[in-house]
Amino acid sequence: MRNNYSQKKNVYLFSAEFWNKFALRTFYKPYFFPQLYSSYLQQIQFIEKNIDLNNTLILKTDMYVESQMDIVLFFERFKGNKFIVMDISLNVLKKAREYLVAHGIEAEYIVADVRNLPFRRETFDFIFSDSTLDHIPQKELGRALMDIKAFLRKDGSFCFSINNRYNYFLTLAKRIYKILGMFPFVSFSFYPKEILTILMEQKWIISDFDYSMLLLPFQILILKVMYRLKRPKEEVINFISSLDKTLRKFHFLNKFVNAHFIYFLRNG
Repeated sequence: MRNNYSQKKNVYLFSAEFWNKFALRTFYKPYFFPQLYSSYLQQIQFIEKNIDLNNTLILKTDMYVESQMDIVLFFERFKGNKFIVMDISLNVLKKAREYLVAHGIEAEYIVADVRNLPFRRETFDFIFSDSTLDHIPQKELGRALMDIKAFLRKDGSFCFSINNRYNYFLTLAKRIYKILGMFPFVSFSFYPKEILTILMEQKWIISDFDYSMLLLPFQILILKVMYRLKRPKEEVINFISSLDKTLRKFHFLNKFVNAHFIYFLRNG
């Protein structure tokens, strides 16, 4: 009986029902929003560095950040393209749609699971996954990556970020928040080499790799202080960018101080 309950619970934690219930709750504190914005911007700059997107068909595999913070920067930067956006949660998709429509951004909206994409093969020129793949069962990650590859056109590209296991502060914080009931989502972390092994087996062409989303204990304390002092959002974002640029000079530190790593891939 216990094993049966555990199996049912595990299925529920990855279901649309679960995400509809929890996804619109704001688990990020307001002082952390500039940090998320900075990470989001960093990923967009990483994409721009690797590809010139114009008049293409783009799929974004989740809309959680857009639903939380009214951030539509990705869509504004790549406005000359056609967007299909999806999320496993209908509630998240509805909220994100409100923000996109308010900014005059057109897109098609689909409720779907990244593990079971409802598209024809070789459909997309570009797919962007912003920390989606760390919320599916670890044993299904390889299959999800293979499916994404199948839905890309032959010369298509894929960019994704995923939790970095080398950031021990992130790992510890997730465990504490889970114990306190402050973060109900299942969220896995990986070493870059684990992901690289899967990508090599699946014959992806790896164009670029980087770390993103600076995350350190003292940095969080500074963000809290700046928020309480009501410092402008632009000033906080500039502080995060300056700190990130300084630490990037010490290359050996990058994998320990960033919460995510990013791959840019081409369909081989």
